[in-house]
Amino acid sequence: MPVKRSGGGPGETRMLHFFLCRIRPTRRLPMPPVPTRHFLQFSDFSAEELGHLFERTRWIKDRFKRYEIYQPLRDRTLAMVFEKASTRTRVSFEAGMNQLGGIAINLNRHDTQLSRGEPIEDVARVISRMVDVVMIRTFGQDIIERFAAHSRVPVINGLTNEHHPCQILADVYTYIEHRGAMRGRTVAWIGDANNMLTSWLQAAAALDFRLHVSSPVGYEVDRSALPSDVASRCESFADPMDACRGADLVTTDVWTSMGFEAENDVRRRAFADWQVDAEMMRAGEARCALHALPAGAPRRGSRRRGDRRAAERGLGRGGEPPPRPEGTARVPRLRKGGGLMYDHVGLTVSDLERSRAFYAAALAPLGITELARHDNFVGFGREHPQFWIGAGAPAQPSPRTHVAFSAVTRLEVDAFWHAAIAKGGSDHGAPGVRANYHPHYYGAFVLDPDGHNIEAVCHRPA
Repeated sequence: MPVKRSGGGPGETRMLHFFLCRIRPTRRLPMPPVPTRHFLQFSDFSAEELGHLFERTRWIKDRFKRYEIYQPLRDRTLAMVFEKASTRTRVSFEAGMNQLGGIAINLNRHDTQLSRGEPIEDVARVISRMVDVVMIRTFGQDIIERFAAHSRVPVINGLTNEHHPCQILADVYTYIEHRGAMRGRTVAWIGDANNMLTSWLQAAAALDFRLHVSSPVGYEVDRSALPSDVASRCESFADPMDACRGADLVTTDVWTSMGFEAENDVRRRAFADWQVDAEMMRAGEARCALHALPAGAPRRGSRRRGDRRAAERGLGRGGEPPPRPEGTARVPRLRKGGGLMYDHVGLTVSDLERSRAFYAAALAPLGITELARHDNFVGFGREHPQFWIGAGAPAQPSPRTHVAFSAVTRLEVDAFWHAAIAKGGSDHGAPGVRANYHPHYYGAFVLDPDGHNIEAVCHRPA
């Protein structure tokens, strides 16, 4: 008996369900897989894509400034993998993801199996199964390319030794926002041929502007290795003042990038005349200058001479810290490679002899009583000297250093600090956890009577 039509009543609904359940799905041809897009270097985006990106940035920023909620990334997760330390990259990516409704997960080397030698390919397979996008800040470009090759999701280059595309994206957009389009403009790069310059060269080719480059001898760009479309937009100058003439924008970077700390002294001498200051800015038409930062680290080698504005930013001539007024404590400055670099010279034999009573009292709680010698360095140790000088091993000297002693327990760190203060040391950082150094870092800092910074640290959990 046929089902009575009732204008969409339950009978028709049941009939529709009957037929739908028996319809055999038509066989569809398999769709070709869509390749995953990555942003590993500036040239990965075309001029049209960059234009859309900048316009979209303007639109989103305008809404954010008007406190309008816009969260297209709800239920999406960004994994941030840091093998190199960061301040601006970490905060900008995490804040941006949160503002757009997503979640950011911060992973440093010690948080993952990378610290135990797990292949980067395996790390990529695992992480990309659980998140929607990955940002990596690492060393060689080959590392991020291998990660991307085994990732199911887009990978963004937060920095490598060879490329820094996100920094240049931000710099270019800053100029566009304040001065207009980059097409036909001239940018002056004052510095060595590092990852920043590589990304600026690619940006010049993509956005059709000229790049004036001035570098000290031995730090120049290899023009023979540049693609023709890049080389045609790049002009090299021996004198940085000549490079700035006619420039719409002057940009630069630190003298010593992460990974080249051992060259810091040599670079300070080589780059002495490659400092962006008021005189250099007056040489051209540029009304703005950009610096990748960070500022303030003694090894930074800022390219600002000792004019008034540089002094106000805490820099004297040649990038050296300004003279410290008598009676004031030395202040630790964040350095790009992570941790701290201190404005003083490390311990010498004469210092130890002069301050022997201080060290005998301060280091006794650590069980350190024996004087030990390492090459040109002198320090205290147990069976083996437990100290390092500067950012590297004792075999890699640095003229600006601090000395760190290893403690077995956190109670030893507390005892060191109290004993050092009681013996005439100056508090430079009370005992406490500093997770930005290491997940289990517990340390204290004291200035000895000669002004050297001494650190006692324990890396064991409480």
